[in-house]
Amino acid sequence: MTFTIRLANAPVSWGIQEGTGWGRGEAWAMVLDEIAQAGYAGTELGDYGFLPTDPARLREALAARHLEMLGSFLEANLHTRSA
Repeated sequence: MTFTIRLANAPVSWGIQEGTGWGRGEAWAMVLDEIAQAGYAGTELGDYGFLPTDPARLREALAARHLEMLGSFLEANLHTRSA
């Protein structure tokens, strides 16, 4: 039996991080280009709104780079009882 391992990356590796504003100067297209150029198979959505929120536009951007969407990120406050 043969298995193929495919790796993905995420916008957070470029400093795109929720609640900080860090990395907002990075163009989403450049981040996807660099993920593809590095040989990764896909990405996650990252911070909401960094990648296109229109599904058709995002699908097109990923397909142009032969990338797959592998998941999404959701910030959840689990350490505060009232949350």
